[in-house]
Amino acid sequence: MRLLDLLSASHKLKDSKPYVMRALAGMAVFLMLSVFATLMTALLFASLLWLIYAEMLAAGVGSAFAGTLVAGLGLITIGLTAFAALRTWAAVRTDIDLVFNAQTPVVSKVADRVSNIAGAFISGLRSRRA
Repeated sequence: MRLLDLLSASHKLKDSKPYVMRALAGMAVFLMLSVFATLMTALLFASLLWLIYAEMLAAGVGSAFAGTLVAGLGLITIGLTAFAALRTWAAVRTDIDLVFNAQTPVVSKVADRVSNIAGAFISGLRSRRA
């Protein structure tokens, strides 16, 4: 609450404080439910892998082969999940960059490009020709 008081220095934010608090509470509940769902999914997947392993042993397959196959399935699943997480993180970072670019005035973007062109021109003058 104190952090929100510090952040809401402007009059607009003070008027919308109940809505911000309700949104933060909703985000906290969403985060907790997401963590719970993730843990339950992991437990379900682990029990499914154990069931596959137990059924392969019951069918007469060797324990080394069954363990290797189940470990391979687990690693494939972990790899796919990590790939999806990295792609999602990259999309979030792109969205954040878009927000910052939208907040930056157009004049500063033009000034940055002009300074980049000038810097390239100067470095071209300084370099030797082959």
